[in-house]
Amino acid sequence: MDAVDWSHDVYRRIRDQFLALTSASGLPTFTPFPVSALEGDNVVESSPRAPYYDGPPLLRYLEEIVVERPSDPDRSRLPVQLVLRPSDPALQDYRAMQAR
Repeated sequence: MDAVDWSHDVYRRIRDQFLALTSASGLPTFTPFPVSALEGDNVVESSPRAPYYDGPPLLRYLEEIVVERPSDPDRSRLPVQLVLRPSDPALQDYRAMQAR
């Protein structure tokens, strides 16, 4: 939100695009949060920079949300087939997971 000067129009456009995506994909609903990575706005406390947002800050939401178990647990899993880790010292040290 910092990069767009807390624009309500930009927030609304991104929110609506995600709502359309999750709806078309059959994914559960999501809750959007206008947050600041630089200043931490709306992470722990509500921010005056987003007067258009009347929901809780992100941390409170995460502490209070009720997470339901998926009806089909296999649907929410990504089986890892192979873990790749480069042994070349010239490359960054990382692990990559390869799925089916």
